Amino acid sequence: MVEFEEKVSLFIDKECKIGHFAPIIAAVSGGADSVAMLTVLHNLRYECVVAHCNFHLRGAESNRDEQFVRQLAAELNLPLEVEHFDVKSYMAQHKVSTEMACRELRYAWFETLKQRYSAQAVAVAHHSDDAIETFFLNAARGSGVQGLAAIKPRNGDVVRPMLDVGRYDIEEYLKKCGRTFVTDSTNQTIDFKRNKVRNVLVPMFWTVLPESQTGLLRTLRDMRSSARLYAEFVDAKKREICQSRGGGVVEVRYEPLLAMREAETMLFEILKDYGFNSWQVAEVWNALCHSGKRFYSSLYELIVERECLIISPGEAVSDAEIEVNFYDHTTYAGIIELERRSGRFTPGDVDGAMSIALSNDVLQAKDVVLRRWRKGD
Repeated sequence: MVEFEEKVSLFIDKECKIGHFAPIIAAVSGGADSVAMLTVLHNLRYECVVAHCNFHLRGAESNRDEQFVRQLAAELNLPLEVEHFDVKSYMAQHKVSTEMACRELRYAWFETLKQRYSAQAVAVAHHSDDAIETFFLNAARGSGVQGLAAIKPRNGDVVRPMLDVGRYDIEEYLKKCGRTFVTDSTNQTIDFKRNKVRNVLVPMFWTVLPESQTGLLRTLRDMRSSARLYAEFVDAKKREICQSRGGGVVEVRYEPLLAMREAETMLFEILKDYGFNSWQVAEVWNALCHSGKRFYSSLYELIVERECLIISPGEAVSDAEIEVNFYDHTTYAGIIELERRSGRFTPGDVDGAMSIALSNDVLQAKDVVLRRWRKGD
């Protein structure tokens, strides 16, 4: 067994928890990462089903990738599943980005394959460089402990057996195995945020601190362990603080919550499960003494009471159109609360999330409707 395979094997045993008792769906695009993953899983004697998605987003290049994967599966004598997707139609129907559409389509299909083959897991080819990119992106977003742990080795039935090896290790392994691969031309662009991190930020980081990669990977391993401990602690505290009232209604009791040193952080961990974001949680925290105040996520209503918060299922409001009167200080459909102010504002006074700036002609209009962005706006 070559060193690369031994390293991946140890990581699988420790972090991915998969065995040889059932098939694994291996997601293979034809790029270096997925070809290396399939090769190492095959050499480690895992039973693999090759799954390839053709999104038809890169013309002839997409068809080239499909043919390459077909040849690779035939060479390894492995079962192959290929699915063709109409990404643009899905985007129009569900109003999501290209990246999100591809993600939702492929993981829904992977789940179908998992059921068909009674597979134990779906393997995807993220590696340590991807984890480092995710770390930087999540840190920039202000992510919490779970986000800083970056990509999980196992998330439900999705496993990532190569998180302990990097792109350089992968390419060296493929050279030793005599394996070729195809290259996605869009990976070299900087149109997408992740590609900017991959092609601009990370190379600059290694240039300034060339010896830092080992330490950063060790930090990510430590963060994954810390995140698991954190999750166990949070789950235990949720059981102390939250009580079910039946019918999907949950009571969040103040006494055990406020007894905690980091009560506001704990409140966020509770409320995020119901679709409330960090801005809303901060508002809820400030309103704990204001009985009767209400807050809404896309599917839940939260009511502030004297000794607890009451969270109950509500109607979906994400697509609502709201007629507003800018001279009426009130809450509309539980989504927005208007407080009209005038005067001069600096860019820092308007954050675009909890506050917006509107021109006078809009403010003076009689009929104003607020809604989410739609394609064509």
